[in-house]
Amino acid sequence: MEQLIRLGVGSAEFCRLFKELDVPAQVAFVRVKEAAEMLGVSPNTIRAWGAAGKIAEHRHPVNNYRLFKVKELQAIVAKMNAPARPKKPRQGLAMRLEDLQPAGGN
Repeated sequence: MEQLIRLGVGSAEFCRLFKELDVPAQVAFVRVKEAAEMLGVSPNTIRAWGAAGKIAEHRHPVNNYRLFKVKELQAIVAKMNAPARPKKPRQGLAMRLEDLQPAGGN
């Protein structure tokens, strides 16, 4: 992963490359540092999100390290890279403002 970061491969590109690899099931988890690199945030942010329940956090049965499923991280990356939905204008507020205008208009 570090070599990909040094080569300038972003998180979306990393996920695309990862999907192309034939990755065995035992590599389906990453530790905090790799999860942070995939999402483009600091390791402390990953720990905080895991503690807050914002991302699913798993523990290694022997050493108790935090582990994160690669598929779940890829889904987060996909959401981050998806275009934002346009917001609808709030017509209720506009109607109330019109009601406040004085009759006859100045």
